[in-house]
Amino acid sequence: MRKLLIFVGVGFTFLALTLLALTLNLPTESSPPRPTPTPIVTVQEGEGVTAQALPDLVIEEITFSPDPPLVNRPVQIMMRIKNQGPGSLPITNNFFADLYINPPQPPAVGQHGDIQWPVQAVWVKNPGQAYTLTAQYTFTRTTTFNIWAQIDTDGNVREGNEGNNIFPGPETPKPVRVVTSKSVQHITAQDFQKGFSNLDLSPITGLVRLNAVYEEPWYEPDIYTRTDRMVSDPVNSIKTEAKIITGPNNTLYAVWTDGRNGPVFNKDIFFSYSTDGGLTWSSDITVCGAYGNQESPALAYHNGRLYVVWEDSRNSSRGYDIYFAYSTDGGLHWNEVGPINDDSGNARQVNPSITVNPTNGHIYVVWQDQRNGNNDIYFAMSADGGQTWSRNVFVTDYPYARQQSQSAPAIAYVPPPIDKIYVVWEDDRYDSGDIFFTWGRECSDPDCAPATFHIDQKVNKDDPGARQREPTIAVSPVYLRMTYSREVSPEDTCCPSPVTQTVIFTALYRGYSVHFAWTDEREDPNGDIFYAWTFDSTFERVWWHVEPPTITCDLLPTILEFPVYDCADCCGCTLNRIYGDVKVKGKEICPTPGCLAPDKPLPTEEPFAQKNPAMAPRGLAPLLPPGVHIAWADNRNYEPGINYDIFLVNTCNPIMQAPENVPVSTPSPPCHPSPCNECENKICVPYSVCDEQKQACICADFYFEDEYTVNDNVKKHGYLNQDYLGMAPASALQARPSIATSGLTGGSCGCRIEAPYVVWDDNRRDDPYDGRETTRDIYFARPGTNNKGIYISPIIDVGAKAKWYFLEYWGVTPVGTTVTLQTRTGNTPWPDASWTSWTGSKCVGGKCYYEGPAEIVSPTLSGPTELYPESRYIQYKVEMECCEGCFQDCCLPCLSSFRILYEGGLNFVYIPLVLKNY
Repeated sequence: MRKLLIFVGVGFTFLALTLLALTLNLPTESSPPRPTPTPIVTVQEGEGVTAQALPDLVIEEITFSPDPPLVNRPVQIMMRIKNQGPGSLPITNNFFADLYINPPQPPAVGQHGDIQWPVQAVWVKNPGQAYTLTAQYTFTRTTTFNIWAQIDTDGNVREGNEGNNIFPGPETPKPVRVVTSKSVQHITAQDFQKGFSNLDLSPITGLVRLNAVYEEPWYEPDIYTRTDRMVSDPVNSIKTEAKIITGPNNTLYAVWTDGRNGPVFNKDIFFSYSTDGGLTWSSDITVCGAYGNQESPALAYHNGRLYVVWEDSRNSSRGYDIYFAYSTDGGLHWNEVGPINDDSGNARQVNPSITVNPTNGHIYVVWQDQRNGNNDIYFAMSADGGQTWSRNVFVTDYPYARQQSQSAPAIAYVPPPIDKIYVVWEDDRYDSGDIFFTWGRECSDPDCAPATFHIDQKVNKDDPGARQREPTIAVSPVYLRMTYSREVSPEDTCCPSPVTQTVIFTALYRGYSVHFAWTDEREDPNGDIFYAWTFDSTFERVWWHVEPPTITCDLLPTILEFPVYDCADCCGCTLNRIYGDVKVKGKEICPTPGCLAPDKPLPTEEPFAQKNPAMAPRGLAPLLPPGVHIAWADNRNYEPGINYDIFLVNTCNPIMQAPENVPVSTPSPPCHPSPCNECENKICVPYSVCDEQKQACICADFYFEDEYTVNDNVKKHGYLNQDYLGMAPASALQARPSIATSGLTGGSCGCRIEAPYVVWDDNRRDDPYDGRETTRDIYFARPGTNNKGIYISPIIDVGAKAKWYFLEYWGVTPVGTTVTLQTRTGNTPWPDASWTSWTGSKCVGGKCYYEGPAEIVSPTLSGPTELYPESRYIQYKVEMECCEGCFQDCCLPCLSSFRILYEGGLNFVYIPLVLKNY
């Protein structure tokens, strides 16, 4: 039994020994026996009424120095006690206070602690008097310890409140985190990009999340080299300017410029196809291998025929001409025609663009042409599958023709009943470059040109000065639903019926919108992607239904004409109304609440370059709202100028319901609502049904939906060796995307994002030691479901052997998701046979992992039982997964900070190579 020290009446020698015992936190067995309970003190409260005035002993706080405590180093523990009652303690009424460190269960009354203090009554004798007890302790583990304390443990003091002696509470401990003096933290986007992953690392805030829209590799070796499908054969040459289109029955076609026969002179046009939606690709097929350079191909398909157009320098005396080829056997063989430009001089014709009229099969081509001494836009068409071509047509207006330039055209066709050819280009008539467009139609009169074009219109609305360049164009449908309910009868003159009944008429109308995207320098000289759109006025009824179906009346209009044009400053001329002219900025896909660590630094708003825009219409309308996919090359992720990735965003136009003129509801998760469930601006037209005047509206707005990436962690393969230390993240440059409508969706954890097929060129296989770029290949990606993914950190090098104590991280795991971590350690600069296997503190089915922040372990023959491995190098791996069939609401697992605690090493950290011997 513990004994109490009596401070009163002892000699000086005994007092000195007692103080020494207190200093060493040791109870002394020479203390006198326990005193009797505290006498009751009676207090007069007037009129002879008495009350008991008792002390009330409590623990106010427990603190540590240093805070937080360091592992294997003495820490000063300070516990402040107080008499908060109205009564005093007799000086002989001494007692004990106890501290409990990680007990298996909350302490019981009277339970002795790991640290015990004999307390002199005089220290807290008077009401309100406080005292701080101190002790030293050494924690030997880096974890969170549960701390309790108890005052008057043995019940020596009679108190006014005996129920508040355990601190902080009988069931609630004080958590104390024990740490090391050194740590390595990964918290920024740049930190994460040095690792290897098939997860989404694209947010500039620095996140690791399960959010892949495109098919990703799962097996660990592929995490390093990626498994994006290579379209072109693995020939070491510069391949660029790829274009992709879709054909029937899941067939895909791609064409590109290839320098395998000459990197500067003698470039050729090559082709490949896939019959299984891009899972496999054919060997490369030469479209044109003529003398000279063949470059800048464009590709189209119609009714079993493939068409390719390109710029060609075979006739050096003529400069570049526009050549054409067609194939009738799926691209296995090609028939060449050209040149299709009809000038007789040696002018330069470049940058062709092609489209096909699906109604009559006519082929339309535009290009940039210098026959007039400056760059102009010319047009030609073929009505016989490309075997013969019309005379060339000057497309643009004539503002001081020789003093300005029109370049980089793109062409698109709007089907009947609109039947228009749209052309967009870069134009410097007002400044260094604006985006202009016009539209035209074929002319069937043999006395007129093959096509005529309307007035040029400027798309961008900014003040003169900034350059706009690289325009692209796409056509998308716009839909309107209309319903009309009417009670009909035999007497109804509008829709007579044999019986009186309610009839509901429903119709779907389709119009078209034309979309423009370009690179714009108005806000950033590095370039942003901007976007605008316009409408054509005619909406055609494409489907209708009446209920009951026995009714034969057709009451709803077959055509609606919407007021989408503005009057020009001339007699009877109308111009398209331009909407948008906005910077492309998509929403973040399902930002998971709570993912950002509180100590996470906010990213700087440094400008990053965006370029090479491409567009394609979405393919699931009217099941989903119509719109376009926009793709571009983007260098927001580390190493500006070196690391470009392919980013995309979808736009959507709400499908309106008339005559209520509200958007048709688009199904979407509650935490990720569709922006197309609302419409801010409308374009309306009146119509009548059975002499009832009504109004139908389409939405004038296209909204940005989710912004996503094809992949954002591609490495140059040549640096996947000991040189990765100095070259991390060794990023590849991906550029010049081309996209094609897929009608497919991809995503994770219930997030389904409609996404296109994508091809691009990148230099991951280029030899970085050559001193010049010699290899760029054509790669392909397709949407896919990704419910699991891996992140493998860069190897962490602390310069010398260290003891690894703790792995902690910040993140969230929504319902239906799991996140597990593993570590491995070694003493060579990259993993080899001497390294430990991937491990963690919990083993299930032969796999050992950490379920959460945990002490680091090293594997043994019987499992991961050895704490705190010692080595120079360490690496961690994260696996994220959404379980199949679980509740998924588009809420994604997400981590934003990792920290490894260690002791030893040197005072610097290297982050070198992350793979070897896979």
